[in-house]
Amino acid sequence: MGAPIKSLEPEVLHDSDSDSNNSLTQLTQDIAWQVRLEATRAERARIEAMQINSPFSHPWWSYGGAGPAARCLDEWLIIELSWSIRSKNDWRRKYKDEEIANKWKKEITEQCKDRTKYIEEVIEYVFKELEWYEKIESRFMGSSGFEIGFNDYITTSDNAVAPDVKENLKAQVELVVAEFGDDLDYHPGSDEKVLDIVHPSLFPLQYDKTPIINDNNMVELVKYKDEIQYAKKHVSQYGVSKYFSWLPSLLKLEDNGEFSFKSYINNLHPVKHKDLYKTIEKVFNAIVPGLNYTLTRYASKEDLRINVPQGEDVYTQEYWDNFNEIYERLSQGGDEELEELAKEKVKYVVEVKPEWKEPLEFDKVIDVRSFENLKVVVKLANIQLTSKKPTYNGGSWHVEGTINEDIVATVLYYYDVDNISESRLSFRTGFEDPSYDQGDEFYLKYFYGIEDEDVMVRNIGSIEAKEDRVVIFPNMYQHHVDPFELKDKTKPGYRKILCFFIIDPYHTSVISTDKVPPQQDEWWNDEDLNYLYPGNTKEVVLQLKSSLGDDWPMRLPEANNVRTQLMNERSAAADDEDEYEELARVDKLYSAQWRIDSPFPHPWWIPFQETPAGPAARCLDEWLIMEVSWSIRSKSDWRRKYKDKEIANKWKKEITEQCKDRTKYIVEVIEYVFKELEWYEKIESRFMGSSGFEIGFNDYITTSDKAVDKELKQTLITQVSQVVAEFGDDLDYHPGSDEKVVDIVHPSLFPLKYNITPIVDTENVIKIPEYNRGVQFVKKGLDDYSKTEKFQWIPALLKVEDGKFCFKSYINNLHPVKHKDLYETIANIFNAIIPGLNYTLTRYASKEFLRINIPDHHKAYSLEYLEIREELRKVLCNIIYKDEDEDEDDDDDDDEDQDEDAEQDVEQGVEEGVEQGVEQGENEDEDEDEDDDDDEDQDEDAVQQEIDEFEERKSEYLVGVKPKWKEPPEFDKVIDVSSFENLKVIVKLANIQLTPDKPTYDGGTWHVEGTINEDIIATVLYYYDMDNISESRLSFRTGFEDPNYQQHDSFYPEYFYGLKDEDPMVRNIGSVEAKKDRVIIFPNMYQHHVDPFELKDKTKSGYRKILCFFIIDPYHTSVVSSDKVPPQQQTWWNDEDLKHLYPGNTKEDILKLKQGQTWPMSLEEAYTIRKEFMDERTEKPEDIKGDPDHSFARVFSFCEH
Repeated sequence: MGAPIKSLEPEVLHDSDSDSNNSLTQLTQDIAWQVRLEATRAERARIEAMQINSPFSHPWWSYGGAGPAARCLDEWLIIELSWSIRSKNDWRRKYKDEEIANKWKKEITEQCKDRTKYIEEVIEYVFKELEWYEKIESRFMGSSGFEIGFNDYITTSDNAVAPDVKENLKAQVELVVAEFGDDLDYHPGSDEKVLDIVHPSLFPLQYDKTPIINDNNMVELVKYKDEIQYAKKHVSQYGVSKYFSWLPSLLKLEDNGEFSFKSYINNLHPVKHKDLYKTIEKVFNAIVPGLNYTLTRYASKEDLRINVPQGEDVYTQEYWDNFNEIYERLSQGGDEELEELAKEKVKYVVEVKPEWKEPLEFDKVIDVRSFENLKVVVKLANIQLTSKKPTYNGGSWHVEGTINEDIVATVLYYYDVDNISESRLSFRTGFEDPSYDQGDEFYLKYFYGIEDEDVMVRNIGSIEAKEDRVVIFPNMYQHHVDPFELKDKTKPGYRKILCFFIIDPYHTSVISTDKVPPQQDEWWNDEDLNYLYPGNTKEVVLQLKSSLGDDWPMRLPEANNVRTQLMNERSAAADDEDEYEELARVDKLYSAQWRIDSPFPHPWWIPFQETPAGPAARCLDEWLIMEVSWSIRSKSDWRRKYKDKEIANKWKKEITEQCKDRTKYIVEVIEYVFKELEWYEKIESRFMGSSGFEIGFNDYITTSDKAVDKELKQTLITQVSQVVAEFGDDLDYHPGSDEKVVDIVHPSLFPLKYNITPIVDTENVIKIPEYNRGVQFVKKGLDDYSKTEKFQWIPALLKVEDGKFCFKSYINNLHPVKHKDLYETIANIFNAIIPGLNYTLTRYASKEFLRINIPDHHKAYSLEYLEIREELRKVLCNIIYKDEDEDEDDDDDDDEDQDEDAEQDVEQGVEEGVEQGVEQGENEDEDEDEDDDDDEDQDEDAVQQEIDEFEERKSEYLVGVKPKWKEPPEFDKVIDVSSFENLKVIVKLANIQLTPDKPTYDGGTWHVEGTINEDIIATVLYYYDMDNISESRLSFRTGFEDPNYQQHDSFYPEYFYGLKDEDPMVRNIGSVEAKKDRVIIFPNMYQHHVDPFELKDKTKSGYRKILCFFIIDPYHTSVVSSDKVPPQQQTWWNDEDLKHLYPGNTKEDILKLKQGQTWPMSLEEAYTIRKEFMDERTEKPEDIKGDPDHSFARVFSFCEH
């Protein structure tokens, strides 16, 4: 038995909570449904027609049943223990020796008894499975030397390749390397440690550029086609390239049963190195037994050793009996009992013991020799370490290629290794969500070890990459190379590999080199290779390319540029040193490698995700609690007054009178507020002490009117005035401000611009950075508007010295020598605001806390309501949907079977009855519609009226959700910024200046600060000087996730949350007066804007001056700060006082990189870039333009606070 809500799911054919069943409305809905259904069928048919009939899945699956199944903890333990035995010498004999086996079983029991309660069953399974491994290895690998690796998809061998073949390979590859001379082709970004000898990213296929020979033997330019993306089901967008494809070679099976090359290996001369071709063929033929097994296992059905029951079926009947009993009296208050029951779930779990069963027979046995030909990408690379560069840092997690190549397996042969430490090749896998009930955290953790917010990926093992070893694995796994180093640091060392990427043999449309006349200029002019350009191929190619204005053939510098573009597209890091640089194009796996371990969320969350990333919705009573609380805490001397019984009673009476119509629980609201006032006192004392900071209108915001002392403030005023005086008459008015806002120091001037701005990398080498795609994955749930591919503000570096922060790098656009005293003043102000900043960051980093938890939709109503509603619906549907003739029923059933998949795609979550109703309405005869009984119409109207009246009384059936004080949980992440080695902070100084000619400031737009490129987590505003302006306020609002309500139940969200249909999912939460001396600190989770203000006395000028700090997430260490950016300003470049910012030969190195470009940057050019920068950040998504109040219109404006 399951939870009661399961038993109450309707079998009827109308939506559960429709307010009306007007027949015209229903007919309109049916027609619209049918149109969508037909459109979906047509699109599905179009896509399915493009799919190839291949048994191989792919690694770029978008989550939806296409990925590997989740495996439980006991299954992973079985796999681990099996490998611990099979990795021993002579294991096939030893595990059958009773004495040795018993010793192993005893050791396993001691070491693993705390990891499972079924240790005996696990051990029994492992030893049974060893017999299966023996049988499978004998069947597939025979005497080839191959064995199954740490899991049953991977094979390895240390003796597959004969010694003489290996020696020939070494000698022949050395001849290729010798041809490079001094112009070795080091892999880009590898710090000259990885030598590309043959690499598929050089001279790849380019859509719309590369000439190919089509199936009619005509020369044409290759085009990207939809068939590429849709060759297999559920390919993620990250698995497709619309620009490039690697070029595989064609291997053909000869009469002697061995493969030989029938087309050239891209970038390996087929005449000069014909002997090397023969050797590579021999290596490939030697690895076929292991490859056949890996492909067979990959192509066959996935087999789980242990099947965990789904969702609610994992709990015993006793659990559900207890649950239902508590649930039935929920309206009398059973929340705590349900919580206690949930804590004891472990007592009610059904037994899920490992039980040996013979694995399924492989349903798709693959023998590559059964294919007419194979397409294979070949790569040769050396990793070379020296005394000056003795370490290899390892690689990034990745899978190989894209769906364009459709690589199904990788074969690595480590043929020569010398003087390097042990290195391992590590593997991990993503997996589909286990089938669990929403919110059942216990289920996930108990069976799968998955906690909330865990990445759905598991490290599954590693293999030593040692000399002579062949490793074969399917391209379903991500892998990376672990770090290694020289053994003897006084001598060089190396590791040499030959690699085969196996193209899916069923994917025949992947273009191989037999269809591509070589693009290399060197090959084009080589008479030995004329056979690769048959007939008039060259003339036709030149005609095609000249019509496009392209030079052809391609020269090496151009090919290097194309390679950079390909790598930028396929890898999220331009500096990836991994010899397998092509990163996985899988949503979650791909993004996981960039995820930083930060407790701070971000304001660019995507709504409606399976795992919510945004703030939770708060009910009306909770907002009332916060409002009433602030009305008290904003009073002077509130800490004394609320404890004064007479004053407190007076306040309570006033609150009751003013708010009694806003809640039916006014007494409980007031009680909660006064209890929480004690909590606020305690927290302020703990975090703010005597600093002068207080918590603002909600518990995330802090303010102070006395954090900065008067002397420090006056010093700031004087020093900033000196900066302004340097502008003279050329004040830098903020673009678009109507000359009301003076930018004194603004981060949008001279920002970091990708592909333009030189930086100093981690190895102190000058380079020009490209946009790193990984930035959009550093935190979960980032939307497309969270990032920029062009710019980044440049923060300064603050470091703690003698207990205080001081600047260790320049503030962008503030001269660090001329204004060194101002630097010290700004640092002193920053130190003064730390208590408030620490609190705001602590609150932001800690788990969100709801004062009132509203039950999910199905728990918000009493059982009585659900039962009555269900009965009324059944009556109505029996009237509307009378039984059809058997033939018509049969036809409908057939139609429904055919359309099942299409209907699921049309609209997830629609009840089965609605889908059936659409089909039924489609097939009814017109005559039947006309002959409907008048009596039935009257019955229908009567029942519908009864339903409408019943629904109007919904509030009578709601369970009680009274505010009940509970101490907020301890902050689970206490932040002290002084504990970080350094902080990155963006500094801004601006004046708003009004005059009698321009007496008003119109205010700003709703925005959050920056993008994920800067990853600003908090803003500190200090209003240090004001004169002759009216009151101005800084207003805040927040977006929030959908409450958990049932579709079409408009009553639930409106009653609890005040949300009506089509309301934006955003709430104005309050405002703070922006007055002189005030510091306001708030997290970047809130959108904010400046309210309008004006001159008090319109005959005189007025102003407001601010100092602003944007705090960068201290866990996001890759944000580039000014210590890594030699200043770009032309005036600074030529300033003798600033030589220390360009140490050594920095300037010379930069000018070499910028050869042919004007550098450093002039002010005029910086203004142009600022405009481009602002245009990009103030763009709105197309679907919300014209709607400034849209909840997700997070417009990155330049509001001047």
